[in-house]
Amino acid sequence: MKKILRRGWFLLFGVLCMTGCTKSGKLDEGNIACVIELETIPAEFDALNEDMQRQLDIEVYLCNEVKERTYSVHLNRENGFRQEAMLNPGFYQVRWCTESPYFLHITAKTRENVLEVGGDKSNYLGVYVSNPEELAANLLWMEPSEEILGLDPYSRRVQWKGQVIEIEEIGNYVDFEYDQPVRAYEQASFANMEERVGITVINETDHELPWQECAVQSVTFNSTNAVLPGGTMVGMPLGEMVHKENGSFGTPDSLEGSVLIGAGVDAIRAVYLDNSSGDKITVSTDLAAEHIIKITYEFEVYE
Repeated sequence: MKKILRRGWFLLFGVLCMTGCTKSGKLDEGNIACVIELETIPAEFDALNEDMQRQLDIEVYLCNEVKERTYSVHLNRENGFRQEAMLNPGFYQVRWCTESPYFLHITAKTRENVLEVGGDKSNYLGVYVSNPEELAANLLWMEPSEEILGLDPYSRRVQWKGQVIEIEEIGNYVDFEYDQPVRAYEQASFANMEERVGITVINETDHELPWQECAVQSVTFNSTNAVLPGGTMVGMPLGEMVHKENGSFGTPDSLEGSVLIGAGVDAIRAVYLDNSSGDKITVSTDLAAEHIIKITYEFEVYE
């Protein structure tokens, strides 16, 4: 997954280089007032907890090919999802419109692909959320049920899109579109990038098998569509999980990375081990070591 993302950034960088937009411009370098804003703030934004509201950010990336300048516009709670800019006359291509945090499944788009700046122009670029239904559904799926709140961390169960299921059965709910057979005694890993779920299976026989007939070795969640026991999910502050007394999982068996959670020094990994089953749960944070961005459940790997 990281290789795919890295390759995408390299391709994007190459495109920008070829078009000449390689230098950063400033939003106050011109003399014509422009406005880039989110036309309607979805009601779902207000339904998010304060922590997730602070993380909300929509970035519009503009490029003026004549001046060889790029401009990054951020729309967030702090500026009311409205950004004013003073730009020089010209045409500003919309290179991309992206959203964070990624796990909220927000898709933002601009009304136009070009912002034409001039003294006799509107100098306005509207941005809108194109998938409000998906966003609303995602908020409902984020709510932990009483059942998942009461389960043991090593129950091998997860709440997936509002339904509590066996983690090993995730292949029945996510289309991985993987049709290659798994060779004898080998493993295969693949993912659904849209659902943000990865899986690793192992063939424990002496002949090829379809991956669906192999043993599930691990499942990785990068989405709020998945809620683990205790209400643990991607996007939540790490401290709500690893706190000794009040955390949903309590003290981890090992901790790698920054010693001070939230110190902004380095990403960390919290590892939980179960002596009875041999299962292992690994939680990874963002680079600021503040929020959970990945949860991996591994089966019978610890002895």
